[in-house]
Amino acid sequence: MTTKHRALLALGGAALITAVSFTPFSDSWFFAIALLGPLLTGLAVGLRAADLPAATAAWILAGLVWLVSDWIAFGEDRLFHLVLMAVMAGLVALGSVAGRGLRRIPRAVAG
Repeated sequence: MTTKHRALLALGGAALITAVSFTPFSDSWFFAIALLGPLLTGLAVGLRAADLPAATAAWILAGLVWLVSDWIAFGEDRLFHLVLMAVMAGLVALGSVAGRGLRRIPRAVAG
């Protein structure tokens, strides 16, 4: 995969995540989006053997957008958003490990 293609995937993913996070229900579902979203993204990446760095970059970029928008609009805690970005990146990786493990189960059962 080329760097340009990987960058476009990351930017597109970040745009999609940001669009979801700016919906009317995102205030009450923020932690579900921020914690389950990366985990499910990583799971899908692991199951499909897709591009983990692009998926991780998408969540980190979305976290940067959240940081900047909350900082400008509300002057909110920047450390919270920095820690959240690290947690989201870790959750993408954790989900990917789980997805790769699930992908191996049929091979192990088949013998």
